[in-house]
Amino acid sequence: MSFGALSLMFKRMLRDDQRAIAVRYRLQPIHLRSWMHHFVYVRNLCAHHSRLWDRVWAIKPELPPGKAWSRPLLPGNERLFGTLLMLYELLKRCPAVSAFAQEWRTRLHAHLANPPQAPRSLERMGLTANWSAHPAWT
Repeated sequence: MSFGALSLMFKRMLRDDQRAIAVRYRLQPIHLRSWMHHFVYVRNLCAHHSRLWDRVWAIKPELPPGKAWSRPLLPGNERLFGTLLMLYELLKRCPAVSAFAQEWRTRLHAHLANPPQAPRSLERMGLTANWSAHPAWT
């Protein structure tokens, strides 16, 4: 099953069934539904070799309530940083891939430590000045 088909299947499930799945990821169904739709969009950008680093998303995810998902820790939901945080949130909530999640985080931090040689490159990805101290990384 493609990721797009999985996202669409989840969207069309009964709300109680959505809730049962979303609880596993400590999210509300509306947020998991939105995140899945957003991930399909980002996946398609990657599959068609589009750039991600300074893009403003056409399909923006719904962010859950809470300090970690709002300003000043997260400037918004329209750039790459929010997407990376959402991916890591889901990865670290899957015990079967915990080693991969930690490796992914380490590799991502190393990659972001050397941003593109462009003006305001971190800001253009939606990162804050102290992005590596964001509570989602712990």
